[in-house]
Amino acid sequence: EEAAVKRAMVRAANYVVVAADSSKVGREDFVSFAPITSVDTLITDPEISAADSAELGENGVEVICAGGQQ
Repeated sequence: EEAAVKRAMVRAANYVVVAADSSKVGREDFVSFAPITSVDTLITDPEISAADSAELGENGVEVICAGGQQ
């Protein structure tokens, strides 16, 4: 199962980076294989909403936009 492999990778990692376009952010299944607090950095496009970016930041996730840092 793909989700089980992803969970094992997150558990074994020292640092977790997720690359996803902004349309995926904020969805209930955004990071379905691990809690959002297990993600260190999200790389996304500049279309991410300020609210989503702020919520991720409040959960300790660094948000990097492909066109620069937000």
